[in-house]
Amino acid sequence: MPKHFFYVTVVAILCNQAAAGPKGGNVEVMAKLCDALRLGDAPIAFEPQEETGFEGEPTVLKLNMSLAPKDWRDRFVKRSGTTKVEPIETAPAGTPDDWRSMWPRWAAIEAGLRQPDAEMTLLKAYNIETTGPEQKELIRHHIAAYADAALAAMKISETKPTDADDNALTAAINTAIYGAGKDGSKELDRQSLTGQTGQAYGVSCGETSAVEQSKTLAHAVACVCGTAQAKNNEEPCITDGTGNVQWQASNMPQAAQWNKIRAACPKIKPTAITAERIRTAVGAASSAIITDGTHAYIDHMDTDCDGHSNTACPRLTNAEKNDGEPLTKVLWLQHLAAVATKLEQRQKYNMALAKQKSEIQTIDWQVKALTK
Repeated sequence: MPKHFFYVTVVAILCNQAAAGPKGGNVEVMAKLCDALRLGDAPIAFEPQEETGFEGEPTVLKLNMSLAPKDWRDRFVKRSGTTKVEPIETAPAGTPDDWRSMWPRWAAIEAGLRQPDAEMTLLKAYNIETTGPEQKELIRHHIAAYADAALAAMKISETKPTDADDNALTAAINTAIYGAGKDGSKELDRQSLTGQTGQAYGVSCGETSAVEQSKTLAHAVACVCGTAQAKNNEEPCITDGTGNVQWQASNMPQAAQWNKIRAACPKIKPTAITAERIRTAVGAASSAIITDGTHAYIDHMDTDCDGHSNTACPRLTNAEKNDGEPLTKVLWLQHLAAVATKLEQRQKYNMALAKQKSEIQTIDWQVKALTK
């Protein structure tokens, strides 16, 4: 993803807060992370919704085949028994390349026209069921031009985005926040959140062990708003908070503690997730990342950030070393921004589909105006 899209690094020199406890110290931090966290609140719905393209064959293609000479039409079908007509789906040897690519389509159209009453119903729809051969021949040349226009309209100018249906995007949002296969309805899972097991606050959040990437948002929030196992009466993300948001001795906060943490970013009535909403949330969360020239922190820059006597914060070791780009180490930011890109691609594809359907409808109106 282009770094200018959300790359916002706030380089600050903050006073060392080693003498301060974590109570209420991260209220503003949670405010920056909250909108991103709310992206995972059920029910998840997206805007724009997925559009569908024109289905089936444009009627003008069928009409064009109906008006074609009989010997041409007979090339595309074969009889099986006395009544059954089947398409000849493979072009015979020597067929020109441009015809070869269209052959299966023409064959399917002709086979459809051979069904009982199909062709007469088509001709009646265009008021030419009783038109004589000479008049039909005059009409046919105009219809052929409209058929070519319809074929051109069927080609979509935009590529359909891959892995971008609602299920895939929902999974991507939940993976960025809670880890693969998890969502907000499940308890925090250490393995899914970090890829590690059995770690206390200091190890998991980067105080006593090198942590080089922030993999999931929920883990980052647990580091920002939770406390070490020995501290059970202070809430970093609630002003004057005295609740218990402690981690387990060797694991993430339990459900009751996570619910306390989440209360600092209360759930609200869900609204549709748009690319703009994601970009705004990513921008706000990105502004919480600060650096000291070597390491990156989520808002508090303190090398003794322990979630106990000192402030609570995750540290990303060497995230800016050798002119590194810290936000590339915050993987959940990258993943959320990727969903925004998918929604932007969906919007472009939807517009291309709408153009396709509009052009085909216009052609059909023009054909009916010609034949009425």
